[in-house]
Amino acid sequence: MPLVQTIKEKTKKYRRYFVKSANTSVAANTEETLLSISGPVIIRSISVAYDGDDTTGTSTSTLSIEADGNTILNGYTLGEIYTNLAGYCIATGGGFHVVCTKYSDSVKQYFFVFILDTYVSSSFVVKLKNADTTNAAIVKNGVIYDVEV
Repeated sequence: MPLVQTIKEKTKKYRRYFVKSANTSVAANTEETLLSISGPVIIRSISVAYDGDDTTGTSTSTLSIEADGNTILNGYTLGEIYTNLAGYCIATGGGFHVVCTKYSDSVKQYFFVFILDTYVSSSFVVKLKNADTTNAAIVKNGVIYDVEV
């Protein structure tokens, strides 16, 4: 089975769920699980809003996404996702698309939407490692997913 499987079956019925997390404080120099969903589900899209400290926050904090134990996104920094991955995924028609907003270099705020359309049979996990060595970062995320009924 391919890592990313797009579901195009019209005969099945699905219930769509929209889930939003509360603000998560990711302590300095630690990794935090932002989202964990058990399958089987179809992950349509996820969003991650990162708000680093205005002085010490850094674009080198990393984001990881795993589906069924397979890594979809492994340790890309926020800066790499913003400058490289978003354009690459859209230009190549890759397995998923990334939409990014960087508010400014001075406030260290990023917002990402990953459009995945990924079938997950057992588990889906999103993690963020805060590379700031002094202050916590505030992170919010959301997910849209379908469950067969």
